[in-house]
Amino acid sequence: MTPPCGTIWWRTSLSDSALATGRIGHPTGHLNMPSANFSSARFVAAAAIAVAAVVLSSGLTARAAGTVEVELLTEKGFPFESTRAWLDAFIGLGIKNVQIRAAQVGNETNIDKRGRDDAPVYHVTGILAADGTLHLPGGRFKIEHKRRLGEWLKELAEHGPGGVNKPKIAAFGLTDEQFGKLKGDMARKVGFSTKGARIGEVVARIAAPLSHRLTIDGSATKALAGGDVVLDELSDVASGTALAAAVRPAGLILVPRVRGDEIDLVVTSSAGAKELWPVGWTSETAPAKLLPAIIKPTNVEIDETPLLDALGIVAKRLEAPVLFDHNNMARRGIDVAKASISLPAERLTYSNVLKKLLYQARLKYELRVDEADKPLLWISPLP
Repeated sequence: MTPPCGTIWWRTSLSDSALATGRIGHPTGHLNMPSANFSSARFVAAAAIAVAAVVLSSGLTARAAGTVEVELLTEKGFPFESTRAWLDAFIGLGIKNVQIRAAQVGNETNIDKRGRDDAPVYHVTGILAADGTLHLPGGRFKIEHKRRLGEWLKELAEHGPGGVNKPKIAAFGLTDEQFGKLKGDMARKVGFSTKGARIGEVVARIAAPLSHRLTIDGSATKALAGGDVVLDELSDVASGTALAAAVRPAGLILVPRVRGDEIDLVVTSSAGAKELWPVGWTSETAPAKLLPAIIKPTNVEIDETPLLDALGIVAKRLEAPVLFDHNNMARRGIDVAKASISLPAERLTYSNVLKKLLYQARLKYELRVDEADKPLLWISPLP
């Protein structure tokens, strides 16, 4: 039997009482219809289906208790027989209740935030177009795009429209919170002499009190098993910067890696590395505030003195440790142990003393901070 024009028949095993009331039971919800003439199980498309509220189940509820509601509007010409497929698609994505209505002139896709900040409700208006596709603020979806649709709904529930509630990524793929905890853990001062000690032993001692696990991957095991020693004195430096400085001359780097809910510190080869834990961090604080002594004037006169001796005196007066970029100095053929410098008698700030001393050895200095925000002098080759 062919239905009258403009009428869609929905064959179902509903009881006569259900047809009479216009209420269709569903395992996860209901589709409420206007109680027109349902005696022959005909659904009138023009009456279509009243207000939509698609509520995400716990599977799509964000950690911040976000909930998504969806109002689906059918455009003129939308193939009404496709309604059931879309209903089943949402139900398969964990939707509790689904309702749909006919679109009106001026209706547009939209996301409206409702509810409280600690329990937001995102009311989504979507349009079922005449070509059978679903238009949402997140894009267009065909019925076969269930997985992508589910990902969009989940992202919305967890992070809000446009990801406004998404945790900010600081570095190494870590959130601001994760990075802050890791950096705080590595702010612990080393507290023991390191210069001349074997790298592997120093790494183990520094890592022992940390709350984050440190592992050494296969590419680094052999390098640390050798007799290479730490080249700088790191006793007054924070653990993170010290670890990075200790392993760097051996061609190794320190990298945080996410392991489930945990974050590990990994010593690995520097080959092909895109990110690495730095030997000190740049600071936005002005040098004069970060290390006030750096701008203090002093009388200076140096005659053919080993560079390391002169640097040691300056570092002691500034109360700032000195760390060297040994890798790049070796590439440039710079041996600080053999360099000697001279300065005529004059009055200079310590900043200018450092610049003039280091320039003679083709070096420069940079004021950095460790994880405890303590200043240090990073010595590297001139460009």
